[in-house]
Amino acid sequence: MNEQREVLKGLSETIPHGETPREVAQSDKEMIDAILEESRRRRRSEPALPTTVRPEAQLESGELVGEGGLGIVYSCEDKRLGRRVALKVAKKRTASSSRSLKRFLRERELLAKLQHPAIPSVFHTGAFDDGRPYYVMRFVDGQSLHHRKAIAPLNLESDFRDAPEIGGLLDIFGDVCEAVAYSHDQGIVHRDIKPANIMVGNDGATFLVDWGLAFSVRHESDDSGGEHSSTTATSYSASVTQDGQGLGTPGFRSPEQAKGDLHAHGPKSDIFGLGAVLFYLLTGEPPVLDEASLDGWALEYRNVRPQEIPLRFPAHVPPELRSVCSKALASNPDDRYASARELKDDIRKWQQRHIVDAHRDKYTWFNRLEMFSSRNLRTISASLVVLAVVSVGSVWAAVQIGEAANRAEAALDSERKTNDQLFDSLEKLTETVMSDEILRTPELAAIREHLLEDIASQYQQWTTRKNGTPEELIRAAIGSTRLAEIEQDTGKRHRALEHIDRACELAEEAFQANLELKSVHLTDYLESLRLKIRLLIEIGQLDVAESLCDDVNRYITEGHSQLSSVELLKEQAALEQSRLSLAYERANGSDSRTIKDRWFAEALVHAKVAVERLNGVAQIDQSAKAEMAAISALSVQALIHHKLFEVDAATEQYNESLLRLSALKDCNEAEEQLREHLEIKICFNAIMTYRAAEEYAQARAIANRGIATCQKLGSEYPLVIRYRQEVARGYGNLAEVPLIEYFDDGDESFLEEAVVMLRQAADAYQQLQRDYPDRQEYSAAASIQYLRLTKVLHWLQRDKEAALAFRNSLKMHPSPELAEPGHEPNAYAAALGYALLLQSSDLPESERTQMHQQMDRSVTLFSKMILRGNNNYAERFPNEVLFGENDDVTSLVELRNELDEN
Repeated sequence: MNEQREVLKGLSETIPHGETPREVAQSDKEMIDAILEESRRRRRSEPALPTTVRPEAQLESGELVGEGGLGIVYSCEDKRLGRRVALKVAKKRTASSSRSLKRFLRERELLAKLQHPAIPSVFHTGAFDDGRPYYVMRFVDGQSLHHRKAIAPLNLESDFRDAPEIGGLLDIFGDVCEAVAYSHDQGIVHRDIKPANIMVGNDGATFLVDWGLAFSVRHESDDSGGEHSSTTATSYSASVTQDGQGLGTPGFRSPEQAKGDLHAHGPKSDIFGLGAVLFYLLTGEPPVLDEASLDGWALEYRNVRPQEIPLRFPAHVPPELRSVCSKALASNPDDRYASARELKDDIRKWQQRHIVDAHRDKYTWFNRLEMFSSRNLRTISASLVVLAVVSVGSVWAAVQIGEAANRAEAALDSERKTNDQLFDSLEKLTETVMSDEILRTPELAAIREHLLEDIASQYQQWTTRKNGTPEELIRAAIGSTRLAEIEQDTGKRHRALEHIDRACELAEEAFQANLELKSVHLTDYLESLRLKIRLLIEIGQLDVAESLCDDVNRYITEGHSQLSSVELLKEQAALEQSRLSLAYERANGSDSRTIKDRWFAEALVHAKVAVERLNGVAQIDQSAKAEMAAISALSVQALIHHKLFEVDAATEQYNESLLRLSALKDCNEAEEQLREHLEIKICFNAIMTYRAAEEYAQARAIANRGIATCQKLGSEYPLVIRYRQEVARGYGNLAEVPLIEYFDDGDESFLEEAVVMLRQAADAYQQLQRDYPDRQEYSAAASIQYLRLTKVLHWLQRDKEAALAFRNSLKMHPSPELAEPGHEPNAYAAALGYALLLQSSDLPESERTQMHQQMDRSVTLFSKMILRGNNNYAERFPNEVLFGENDDVTSLVELRNELDEN
């Protein structure tokens, strides 16, 4: 193998203009023989390796195991530790060349900086008496990926995704992606990623080796010994590249490397190399077949704008993996994956039958359904049967309703009965689709939306009536209400309002025609009005919503004799909850603490009345559903007490809520799931209250109870993403407990505990964002958790980790200080993060200017919190070193001046 490399190198140096090395190799055997002999002579001229390399380390030399352009690798025995190690020694000609020696030393230096399971560790370094440097590293007892694949070809006739060899190779590829991502995090680019540089140990461990072409994007030295900061390897690359020759291995190197475009070398060059390796694993060939081992590719691309590489995939390669390869192998670096981790994530999504980002726009509706059901076969089997029935039923209903509507003018009793039956079926269908948690799964969102559109069109046929019997008008009113619910569910609030207005008009017209209908359908009418109130609150028309609450109260008062005692209590409770929501929204919309408290106090009055009414319902009804409605109202009352800083009352009511919840027995499956949902809600809301009451043990217990319930439901219903989301929220809320304990006594062990919880919360939200990239709320939530992690790590004086956490926050949200509007501690944490990044001397000027502006905005956002005083952040602010180093931040200077004046 080493002789073949020498042949190729010799050929590349001697080919006539216009001929390829392959043509020369086939026509000039004498030249090849001469190159082989020269290679052997050079090897014989290398000085013999001493028997003992380093006496103090007790290394004894062994056999030669490899040879590269710069050095020779031997396996040695470490007698002191009883292990085999690899010794890489600079060749004689390497030591005699300034350029080659710097490359060898740079490789040694960069490799020593990298500490990753998939990168061989450097144990120690040194030099022989003759000046040749060496270093000792981990010995990889195994084979290269190139050799491994050559002797174990894929069984391409088997099912590709499920073939064990495919899974094994993709796992190896994932390990390499992690190693590359880690090296990029450290600012180091490999530039020679290929199967021959990926070693697989006999123990299954994967290693990325041969870092001879690696360079640091943060700091590079030129060959004259001077140093400079750069985001490219211009000086170094220019010194080791002759006559425009590209760096890297032809067939696996990026177009910018093949062209010798030194300024363009960077992390995206490694992404291309990873894509080339993936292509090789899938097809058995490099992306550029004819010049896989030669320099023809560089000649093809040099001095011209590279075009997209024409990739030829065998029929067995799945479309998603073709898209992954094509994205990684894009000629334009900006079109490739942003990071090696994103590339690995797409491979993992394909393995788990999730949506692959690179292929996202190419999936059909059927592809998505097929993928979803294939990976969730056991869990979804029953739901798919229901879905199939629903789909068929909805089509049948559409035809029948259309025919019935056309005949309705005849007002025949038989047709009215048919209409009643069809409408009842449609109501049941609507309830099924809108309440089914599985249909809410993002992968089935398109199916759910399609069903709701179909249902809406069917309701539309009922609601377009301008005349008919009062009963038909009532049916049309109910249909309009369902339409409004569907529109609200899909985010179309203004259209929902139009439908609810239509529902109210139809109901009032029916009541005028037949007053007796009002006693039968008053609750339906009140339901429509309450939905309208919710919609008005959501779009900010609070005064209109308040006026409508008065109307509802009048209707309840006038019609109370037409309602049963339970119905009356329920309607009174529902009205109080509408007024509670209105007051709560007014409180949240105010910047004044006094006005906030006034509205929260009003909300509390309505909460108490609602609890009283629903307790009355529970006493009469004696059902689990009625009891849970009362418990839910009690937990809302506790939340409002918390908002008013009445933590004793809030704690008492949370305790009562959980006791009553635990006392519920003999629930059916649906009721038990509802009970567990309510338990999660109460637990996670109660964390903050127990923390404020300094009941830290109870806060931890209640948080862990909620998390455990989420994890249980998540295992029982893996298709419902709500439980994963709640676990992340639970860890985030739980982190607040050790933080307040740290503020109380300054014990940094509490900060360490918070770091663990915040990492769990951030990682959980980030994984949700990767799995469901269309759900922007997960990006914002992950950004907030990384933001909080930044603050805590800084307080632990772990600023390097803090800066990395803040970078992650920025990846999730471009302005994390705005991810949760009005949250002042988040703005404080963001200002710390910007200050940390602004310390870097390598920060590009444009990025520095932007971060400076964002830091200025962040300080403005938390200034009021500091000026109010009487909080932990106000106490820490004057002594915060990072803020003291940024006198050019206008808002920071103004805040300090205002504090001095006060």
